Amino acid sequence: MATMNISVTDPMRAWVDSKVRDGEYATASDCLRDLLRERMQYEAKLASLKHEVRKGFESGRSELGWEELIEQIRTRASELSLG
Repeated sequence: MATMNISVTDPMRAWVDSKVRDGEYATASDCLRDLLRERMQYEAKLASLKHEVRKGFESGRSELGWEELIEQIRTRASELSLG
């Protein structure tokens, strides 16, 4: 595993330290790795959603009614764990 030194503000350090002290994480590194994993997953989902929106715009006008469109959006968001 690679190592990296970072600088954080005092409030950020206190927050991380509290997570370790409260037993949520074994170490500050574990806490930061978890935050990075979550951010990476968030960005991947966001990129997928942007891709779907782009496809929608490029596909042209829909023949579906408003209610049908909303239902399709809800279904797709649920599939992507966004809704």
